[in-house]
Amino acid sequence: MAGVDEAPPAPTLTPVAAPGRGPSAWVALGLITVALVALVGISLVGQSGGGAGPQAAGDGPRAMATGAASPSATGMPVATISPTAPPGPPAGTPPRRVAVAVGPVPTCPPGSTPNSPGPAEQARPLGLSAMAFDRQAGRLVALAGTDAGFETWTFDVCTNTWTRMHPNQEPPGLSVFGQMIYDVDSGVTIALDGTRVWAYDLAADTWTEKGSAPAADPRLALRLYDPVSGLVLATGDDGDPDTPGSELWSYEVETNGWTAIPQGNRLATEPREYAYDASVDRIVAYTDAGGRPSGARTWLFDLRRGTWSGTGAVSPEFSYGWFGTQPAIAYDEAAERTVMAGQGCHVVAYDATADRWETPFLPAPASIPALEPAPECRDGQQIVYDPVNVRLVAYGGTVYTTCTWETPDDMWALDMGARSWTLVVPPTPVPPPLRDLAARGAPASTGPDRSPWIRAAKVTLRGGPFFTRVPGVADGPWSSTPPAAPATVADGLFLPECQLWTDGTVWWEETTSDPSARAWIEIDLGGTFVLDAAVVQADVNDEYRLSYRDPETAEWALLWDVPQGEAGGMATRPHQGDASVRWPIGRAVITDALRFEATSGDAQYSVSEIAVFGVPAP
Repeated sequence: MAGVDEAPPAPTLTPVAAPGRGPSAWVALGLITVALVALVGISLVGQSGGGAGPQAAGDGPRAMATGAASPSATGMPVATISPTAPPGPPAGTPPRRVAVAVGPVPTCPPGSTPNSPGPAEQARPLGLSAMAFDRQAGRLVALAGTDAGFETWTFDVCTNTWTRMHPNQEPPGLSVFGQMIYDVDSGVTIALDGTRVWAYDLAADTWTEKGSAPAADPRLALRLYDPVSGLVLATGDDGDPDTPGSELWSYEVETNGWTAIPQGNRLATEPREYAYDASVDRIVAYTDAGGRPSGARTWLFDLRRGTWSGTGAVSPEFSYGWFGTQPAIAYDEAAERTVMAGQGCHVVAYDATADRWETPFLPAPASIPALEPAPECRDGQQIVYDPVNVRLVAYGGTVYTTCTWETPDDMWALDMGARSWTLVVPPTPVPPPLRDLAARGAPASTGPDRSPWIRAAKVTLRGGPFFTRVPGVADGPWSSTPPAAPATVADGLFLPECQLWTDGTVWWEETTSDPSARAWIEIDLGGTFVLDAAVVQADVNDEYRLSYRDPETAEWALLWDVPQGEAGGMATRPHQGDASVRWPIGRAVITDALRFEATSGDAQYSVSEIAVFGVPAP
């Protein structure tokens, strides 16, 4: 357990433009990006906008030692919210700054270069679910979800390298919020699978199932470590309408004991994010606007007295995205700020001693960088404080690039003192996307265990009309290039992903379900083949049927119900953006011709490539 001591002078932050960000990092993505940023927009904030009120009072089991008030840091006001006061505890004077020692601080071995990127070719966890920092070992502990279950990884912050661990067992899952917390007193990392508690001993590389979580709280989520009590804290909602807001729990590893934390007053709204601020010995809780006219709010909880207090800070308006994922949150011990990042390409920091949110550096100008997705632009990433190098480390999440949602596997460190990001693990090198199946050495055309691409002899457009607007399908005109030659749908050439559906494609519109009046494409393979795989690039929001002709009966039979794609414009199936990934047929299909037609969608259809793979029939 840590004590509370008098604090040294507080650090300050001056908002300036982030250094080291080249011009390419600010390339706008056009209308798609502007629309995206508008949807996940965030209003950054600056100076405190509320008056002082009475401080929440009442002594709890431990009294907090206070220190001298610190000077205010300078923030950058960029937006405001409605001044309407929400229901709940009144804003109090900012708590006095104190010094709480969070835990031991390891050091890197002599000669280490933590600011140099680790190897780009190294293995790393994919599908990251949670991270925590083991202060005894000086390494990050991570759990990553895979199709085969969860994997345990560690990250060396001195060499910037990942290591796959091989413990005796691993948790079968994580709770809905997917957080892990390092317990300094016990020297283990705690995880919650929804109903049971797990503890990971890094030195022994062992996971231990500790016991059940409180059965009455199905939404229990691990939140933070309290260095004063030496306990892990969690929140949940028991569903009782008479107790609004969150239930607070403490967990002791040694006894596997859960204890409800009394709340002398309660919040009417459940906060979204929580962090422990060691500079004031308070929990900082953030509540998003959620459609309320009062807007977002920031709250403080005094663990020693069991009371909530409001703040006067103008709080940032984080959007929780199309899929409800939250921005990342972590406490930076060196900067003495609670930092939130993501959901709008911005970083904001809360100074509890001055009761204000700050912008550590200026954000990108309303865009997501096209060639260098900024770490703060990622949705659902994890951020953890690294006490060895006194910086925050960010990994995981997704980002919307020029066309699709991508999952970057690079890793970044945020130095709040220098107000800059440093790349510590480069992205995994990947070859350029396959565009030409006929190219020498094309991975989708040859290989020791892969059958070759079959060059078609003839492509014929049937029914229709093709390349013709049909009244009633769409109100406005669509631009298009000159009609593409029918042979282009089987020439082995793929268009860039998300290209306009009428640009360089064979396209058509149809409003009738009468088979005799529909459009379809026939492909003569020029011989009889045994097919084993297929790849199709077609308009994203439609479904298609690829059929094959039986050489003996001349009847058409289903080969593949081609599903919708993942992004706008032209989309490759089965894997967006990667024509080297084939759809396996799964049975021997002998044929000499193919048929391609639309089955459902928006009545505006197009295709740019239909590729099949196999060998000549015996």
